[in-house]
Amino acid sequence: MKYLDDYYKLKAELNKKRAEDVKIQNELEEKINNAYNSSLNIFSNVSTNPKYPTIYNSEVPNYYASWVSACVDVRAYSVASAKLVMWEKINQSDSHELDSHSFIELLENPNTIMSKHELYEMTIQSLDLYGNAYWHIRKGQKLKKPYDIWIIPPYEMEVLINEYGIPVGYKRNNYSYNQNINKQTEFALDDIIHFKYPNPANPYYGMSIIQKAAYSIGIDLYQNQYQYNLLRNDANIKGYVEADMNISPEDAERQEKLFTKKYAGSANSGKTMIGKKFIPTQLVPKELDYLKSKGATKEEILAQFQVPSSMLGAVERITYANSDATIAGFLTNTIQPLCARLDSKLNQYIKKIYGKQYFIKSDLNIPQDPIIIFREHSLGLQSGSISRNEFRIETGRDPYTADPSFDIPTPVSNITNIVPDPDNSKNTGANATNDNTTADNTDVNVPVTE
Repeated sequence: MKYLDDYYKLKAELNKKRAEDVKIQNELEEKINNAYNSSLNIFSNVSTNPKYPTIYNSEVPNYYASWVSACVDVRAYSVASAKLVMWEKINQSDSHELDSHSFIELLENPNTIMSKHELYEMTIQSLDLYGNAYWHIRKGQKLKKPYDIWIIPPYEMEVLINEYGIPVGYKRNNYSYNQNINKQTEFALDDIIHFKYPNPANPYYGMSIIQKAAYSIGIDLYQNQYQYNLLRNDANIKGYVEADMNISPEDAERQEKLFTKKYAGSANSGKTMIGKKFIPTQLVPKELDYLKSKGATKEEILAQFQVPSSMLGAVERITYANSDATIAGFLTNTIQPLCARLDSKLNQYIKKIYGKQYFIKSDLNIPQDPIIIFREHSLGLQSGSISRNEFRIETGRDPYTADPSFDIPTPVSNITNIVPDPDNSKNTGANATNDNTTADNTDVNVPVTE
């Protein structure tokens, strides 16, 4: 029929078009990889063959799954949640926080379609998955001040290097599938902020975390695929059907399709097979090790991303006593260095545009251990560096205003049994006892009244 002929003709044209697009995309990626490899030749003393499997840009989205996506997302969200503060240096030792600054306002509203949170999340995702992140900052013609920020996909960017190995700019290879053209745009160094992770093989391009953890991530993905197929169509071979006579390959294929249709899958589990001789098999120890090793693979992936499993919902390891400590450790050891990396790169740009006296710093609301806080302020109270009311405020209690001496810093010795008591319930009533009186009879709490 004519409509079927038209259908197959259009389908063939579409497949041809797709094949041409894939070919052009592969050629473009090959050019970028050649540029990357050519930059390595400048540093002949650096090893260009680290023991990491090659991950092409087209394969990166396949790795953004399972524990990788969980780790990347929690890292990206935590960095994006940090408060950005602009500081101004007064002298070598002093600086003060600014209430507002145009660059902070720009980061809060980088462009017409993104917020600061989205910009930072995409930046960390780009760094973790590709090792590089690029911000294109557009500036006004007259004042030369930035007015918007756009993040560029890292697989489209190329660092331009002169004959001396010095970066002189950037080039974007933006392939348009609709127009079937490759639009190339060059940028000056000051128009691009290039964030990157350290790369022992190349100083111009960063090495992603998934590149370093490629083996562990690959194992995890294949294990998930194995289990998925196991539940979907019983991927492991439970046995085989023995034929009564020799059959041709065509008949074997036909019988296999019929057998799969009738017996494969969870919906067909438990069906009885009639008229066939089925010989069961068992999982070999190697197949059992796949399932047992999932926990170890998970820990390897989380270690590369520096994310504790408790941050991903492993509640069996969380208690009320260590929950704040776990969050504080994650923010201090993982997120704070990430924020410092971004701040350092932004400060290079800020000094060029606004002056050397300005710098930005990410402020993370890191929960502190109340016991450690109590001990630190106890030392201040003993040494006389803080007053008793300052101690009460810092440890979560209201100041005592009836006695002016509570506002005067006085050395206090032998502090014992001082427990933060916000509601002051221990110190009310005629029979209340004061456990917070020091050996020199200096009362830290409100005096007991009859």
